[in-house]
Amino acid sequence: MPIDPATLKTQLSGLTSRAALKAKAEEWGTGDLRAIPDHLLPSIESDEARKALRRLAAQAQSIGPRIVSVKRFGILGEVNWGGDNQAADAALRAMDLEAIADEMLEQALYSGMLAGINRRDPDLGVTRIEPLIGHVEPVYSLASPTLVAGLIHAWVQPESVGAATKWTVRLYDLLERTMREWRDVTDPSRVHQLTPAEVVEPSAEYPSGAPMPRFAIVSRGADRMPLGEIAKVLPHLYADWSSQVRGDRIEESTAIPQLLVKGEVKDGTDERSPTHVIRVVEDGDARYIVPGDLRSLHEHHNRKLERIREDANLPGGFLGGQTPSGEALREANAKF
Repeated sequence: MPIDPATLKTQLSGLTSRAALKAKAEEWGTGDLRAIPDHLLPSIESDEARKALRRLAAQAQSIGPRIVSVKRFGILGEVNWGGDNQAADAALRAMDLEAIADEMLEQALYSGMLAGINRRDPDLGVTRIEPLIGHVEPVYSLASPTLVAGLIHAWVQPESVGAATKWTVRLYDLLERTMREWRDVTDPSRVHQLTPAEVVEPSAEYPSGAPMPRFAIVSRGADRMPLGEIAKVLPHLYADWSSQVRGDRIEESTAIPQLLVKGEVKDGTDERSPTHVIRVVEDGDARYIVPGDLRSLHEHHNRKLERIREDANLPGGFLGGQTPSGEALREANAKF
């Protein structure tokens, strides 16, 4: 059964928000934050304190790249293939399979899907394996909620960044083996109402039909749509980043002894040096306030890191804090 128009219309209505979530996961997974997330900062009225807070915020980093790095290292290993087709083996050797697998795996951590396509490049005259970069999601069959009838592949056109955002959207019908493409789309949720700019039909070059992507859904959300592991732990990444800023602010403000002077200081005593005496009027006082114990603050942050480690299936002690011992460590590493 081909893709049902009503099913496609319903799914497209949420495509933009799902693509935005995947893009946000990729932003925090790469650590390439476009701007300081002001909504994660505490509300402060003082202009001077707000400037200091933003200075500390510029130093905070997303913990996402560390998660992505260890995931790639733990999952990918080496890429191998086997066979007795000399032409196929030669073609595979000419490709950077490590980089292709690495890119697909990282995209899966953001989107919940491994997806790529094997097609012939008409300009170079060679067959290429390409990861599907951008946003990819399945279209389920009307006959079965588990049967994938097609794939939607959408991405923002690079030349439109900074101007009116324009998309390229492709719809692969896996059963009919056709691909429709819409370009310069301002609203991806309406592509089903537009005339395709290009239609690829089965041809002599591909006697069994147009080249179709291969994919695997590795992680799903409540609506059965793909949802990457980094997207799942995004709230925890926000909390960790916010804790970094708040913790640095508290430590910078209170981690050294602070001088408290009680009473009016006499004129001419603004100088501060080890040999200078601060003179105050009668009943005045001067003393140092000893920094408080910040261990509870650090323990609270460590609990957040441990929650991230658990939810992202990372090895024990990977994010710092207290490393579990014994059976807890073995279980954590086995889960990873």
